Amino acid sequence: MSIMKHTPIQALHTHLGATMGNEEGWNMPRRYTNLVDEHLAARSACGIFDISHLSKFSIQGKAAEALLDKICCNNVEHTADGHCYDTLLLNRQGVIIDKILLCRENGEQYFIIGSAAQEDTVEQWLRKHLPPGEVTVQNVTGNLSAMSLQGPDSEAIFRKVMPDLEYPAEGSYESMRYRGSRIHIIRKQKTRTTTGFEFFCEANRGIAWFKSFMAAGAIPCGMDARECLRLEQGLASATFDTQNLTPSEASLEHMCHHSKPYLGKENYEASPKHDKRLTPLRCAEESDTPRKGDVVKNLYGQKVGTVTSGCISPALSHGVALAMLCTKYSHPGTPVRIIIHGHAVPAVVTEAGIH
Repeated sequence: MSIMKHTPIQALHTHLGATMGNEEGWNMPRRYTNLVDEHLAARSACGIFDISHLSKFSIQGKAAEALLDKICCNNVEHTADGHCYDTLLLNRQGVIIDKILLCRENGEQYFIIGSAAQEDTVEQWLRKHLPPGEVTVQNVTGNLSAMSLQGPDSEAIFRKVMPDLEYPAEGSYESMRYRGSRIHIIRKQKTRTTTGFEFFCEANRGIAWFKSFMAAGAIPCGMDARECLRLEQGLASATFDTQNLTPSEASLEHMCHHSKPYLGKENYEASPKHDKRLTPLRCAEESDTPRKGDVVKNLYGQKVGTVTSGCISPALSHGVALAMLCTKYSHPGTPVRIIIHGHAVPAVVTEAGIH
């Protein structure tokens, strides 16, 4: 039996009485109080999440831009300094290795955040395709504490804790020396239901920063609330295995730039049209929780898909889920039925980010 990894902030989670659990091999806080309070805190105030388990890499070198452009599906060389965006790494067969957040400090320095599950695979892939001597690939996962602050009060809390810094613009990334240590600040594009920023610091300073944000009003939230928030937005589960899915099957084809070459593109674009697609669903009435493995049927009682992850949204009071559906039934507004504990629960296909 493998031993679970611990984030640099674990001692604080234990002190706060968090219920801990396995998240892709990491001992992570599942919840501190209860799912409803933590979920609503991130929706209506500000929740703080430990995300130190996510894989993190530093890429440096004069050829970094050109080489990353060859393996990332988006156009790296057209990214401005101080910006970040989501992109994909594909294998040579054209299926997803991992979805990553690519942050550009400048043309010779990049910071990459990926999933916890694919840390080793992504590191091997980067080292294989970014030639040593031309670039340096450093796995800094264990060197950094990381936290995500989400909610409408996140900007006010940022200004309380770091009053001498300007609140970052959407889609921005900044790396700097601050109060004697190196920090990274990321603010991704805002969605209709979430706003906030990610903060990275030296591992041994993680607890102090986490406490500072809590003192300013951030409410500690666990992985259960984070997963539920992602499902509300129709985003792929952090634990969903995207390997063996193409970008179109994972509903991530918008991350692929069609006018530039990248590793795996030829096989991805030449692959036959797929008949399944990862699709967000929302139950149309109160029900039991949709769970992984629940069957999805059309209005005629025919199976058209399977739930991959689901929960009851405290904000919506309805079930939300992701399912692999037949492409024919994956269009927003399509009515379906989720079979939950033997009952056919009405549901509708939604678009990511609009729950």
